[in-house]
Amino acid sequence: MRIPGRLRFLTFVSALFSIQLSSGLFARSYPVRMVDLDSPVSLDSAAEKGADAPVWWASASKIDPAAYSTVVLAQNPLRDEAGPDWAPVPTPSNLFESKALPLPESGDVKSSSYWLRLVFRATGHSRDAMAIRLGEISDRDRAYLNGVRIGETGVWGAELPQAYDKHRIYNIPEGLLRRDGLNVLLVELQPYFDYELGICKNYTEIGPAAVMWQTHYNKNWFDVLFLIAYLTVGMYFLFLFVRRRSQRENLFFGLFCIFLVLYQFLRTQIKYELGMDFHLLKRMEYISLFMMFIMINLFIRNYFELPRNLFMRWFDRVLYGLGALVFGTGIFIVALNPDTAVWSAYNNGYALKTQSFVFIPVMLGIVIYSMFKKNRDGFFIFAGMLFIIAAFVIDQLTHHGILNFMRVMGYAFAFFVMFLAVILANRFVRLHNEVEDLNKNLEKKVQDRTQQLADSLNEIRGLKEQQDGDYWLTSLLIKPLKGLFGRSPNVSIELLERQKKKFKFRKWSSEIGGDINAVHKITLRGREYTVVINGDAMGKSIQGAGGALVLGTVFKSVIARTEMSSHAANKYPEQWLKECFIEFQNVFTSFDGTMLMSAIIALVDDRSGLVYFINAEHPWAVLWRDGKAEFIEDRLHFRKFGTTGMEGSLEVKLFQMRPDDALILGSDGRDDIQTGVDERGLRIINESEQEFLRRVEDGHGNLIDIEESILAQGTLTDDFSMIRIGYKEDAPLAQETDYPEEYRMALQAGRKAFREGALEEAEKHLLAALGYRPDDQEALRDVGQISYRLKKYAEAVSFSGQYSDLSPGDSDVLYLISISAKQARQYMKAADFGERLRLRQPKHVKNLINLADVYRLLGNHARSEMLLGLALELDPENKNAAILQDVLQKA
Repeated sequence: MRIPGRLRFLTFVSALFSIQLSSGLFARSYPVRMVDLDSPVSLDSAAEKGADAPVWWASASKIDPAAYSTVVLAQNPLRDEAGPDWAPVPTPSNLFESKALPLPESGDVKSSSYWLRLVFRATGHSRDAMAIRLGEISDRDRAYLNGVRIGETGVWGAELPQAYDKHRIYNIPEGLLRRDGLNVLLVELQPYFDYELGICKNYTEIGPAAVMWQTHYNKNWFDVLFLIAYLTVGMYFLFLFVRRRSQRENLFFGLFCIFLVLYQFLRTQIKYELGMDFHLLKRMEYISLFMMFIMINLFIRNYFELPRNLFMRWFDRVLYGLGALVFGTGIFIVALNPDTAVWSAYNNGYALKTQSFVFIPVMLGIVIYSMFKKNRDGFFIFAGMLFIIAAFVIDQLTHHGILNFMRVMGYAFAFFVMFLAVILANRFVRLHNEVEDLNKNLEKKVQDRTQQLADSLNEIRGLKEQQDGDYWLTSLLIKPLKGLFGRSPNVSIELLERQKKKFKFRKWSSEIGGDINAVHKITLRGREYTVVINGDAMGKSIQGAGGALVLGTVFKSVIARTEMSSHAANKYPEQWLKECFIEFQNVFTSFDGTMLMSAIIALVDDRSGLVYFINAEHPWAVLWRDGKAEFIEDRLHFRKFGTTGMEGSLEVKLFQMRPDDALILGSDGRDDIQTGVDERGLRIINESEQEFLRRVEDGHGNLIDIEESILAQGTLTDDFSMIRIGYKEDAPLAQETDYPEEYRMALQAGRKAFREGALEEAEKHLLAALGYRPDDQEALRDVGQISYRLKKYAEAVSFSGQYSDLSPGDSDVLYLISISAKQARQYMKAADFGERLRLRQPKHVKNLINLADVYRLLGNHARSEMLLGLALELDPENKNAAILQDVLQKA
């Protein structure tokens, strides 16, 4: 069976990535035992690991390694205590950053010497020839074992750097290692940089020399093998550019691959086998890095078609000029300035900041623009760029010593190059196939097309009437599912809907589309809510109407179930929204991606004006307050209903409305306004979401006036719908109740006592104040906290619950109620309030741990372990989580 070319190419690249990924596993996977010599952070940590745990010490004193080793071996200490001139240090680490050693005087860096010391026992080691790995040392070193020099790297006192990224592996002469006793390892260090010294990266260990060297070379030669594959990909696309000079993206991608190969090769240890000058290798490394930046920026800019107008021409000039200035200057500095510290400072300062804060956002903007334009290639490149950004952050943290981790940029580039290579290859194949097909079948295509047009003309009249009939029947089905089905004295609702497709069937005129507005009234736990949904289905006319029909039907069934079922009506608002969201997602997912729906679902508390809402990739809600319009959201939380593979925790957002506030929800038709045509006759579509804020302000928050303001700027190109939610508009001012002086005195005395820590006195006064005013929110909140601190957990649940009813937007009190209910053995209540807080704040670590404990007490160990796992992902070092984990493991 013949495998398609696209699949063969993708399989090839995926296999190469697997090779590189497997090469990383050689780092510390041995068939025989190696002994880890890395030092923990502190002496206490070392003590916990046992008496033989390695402890590295650092000193700035002058030492005779032979004499010093003799003294230590003669003492034969049971525990390594180096003395007052030595300081324990973690390994690997930067000794200057950890402040274990004094920084050298200015101008005295390259002549200063420092020492590292490790005393270890070799009991149990293999009888084979041994070697010791010392990781990456900055910059030069001399290593002594039991007073005998076993290796050195770099020229002492040299003006140029020697080998600050070389992995030190030194063979131990036969008979030198005391296999059944104490050994003293001394490493003399000399820095090049005034900010870096010591065993800064990689790891330290001792073991059989043959295995250690074999593993070292295996890992690095596998990396080189993968780079050869990169080089092959780059040469392939350069060949494509030679064949088709108009496709400059092939040129830039090919050059990017070549500079990537050079840069990654110069990051491997194989470069030291070339015998070339280290300073020259570093010069080539920095130049290749700057050229990579230039080529990837040029590739992204030339791959996607952007509008050709005056703004874009000036945008390109500024962008290219800035790139030439920043990266060209970097190449110039590296080529002419011999100081590696200057190169590093320029790269970490100007070059990386420009790439991070200018070019990467520009590239992301171009890719996101292509995604907005439904360019499928943009989605692939965007996924690859996410890997690159993540790898870049990890490598920078590793480079600066914050993380001790292998470099992952190579793996990220494997993904990135795979995406780019597949995209470019597919584009070339598509173009080639189209040209080939056109050349072979041109005459037949013309004949077929002519016949198709003739057939279409004969059928169009009958189909038109049939289509309008389908439109009419569909519009009749949707009509009872949308609209305003309930009113509230505090919450006012206005609806506006303009479907793009207008039609006439016989004597009826109507419109059809994918937008839908629906408003209902429901009661949850005895509290009235206004339920609002504004949705926009994928597709136009009948396709969009199908999505609106499905959404309306499911929404109507959820409302009916809530009205008829006491179980459904006993849900908290967060839980009700969650179940509603899941039901929508399950229904639309069943269409396998052929029907997607963006929407905002909101629950408005009629009494307090608190809005609970979930936005499924819908345009952001706008707040109209005091004559100003602004968004109440700032980022995308969920994809459209029907999107497969959605991961992460569901999050219910909250917004507290004030009297005379108005929220305006709308579909993307509010932004997709045609404002004119360009010189080529193509439509100019508004691309700024901020424009809608100005239209709301122009319309003073009134839907009809907003619509008129939008139409004054251009014409609608899509279905357009809006919902306006007002809260206590034109409501009379609430009259203040005149409470007796005893109330105010008790309240003041209670608050003062609370501040001073007199909890029982504070409780007495605040309870007295509540006797005069039972709905005092602050007093209820404070009494709930005092009750918890006095271990009156049932009372804490009661008072905090009353406060939560009066102020449902306070999320902190949900946690207090949950932990109080758990202590009061009210486990179901504890779970309910904990789950409510989790829906509001999915990353609240303390709440996750508390919920896990509650479910443990309820006997639901599976959910307890799941929640505890989420907490440990967010905070792996959390002590309470570790304690609970031990309890669950013993259960």
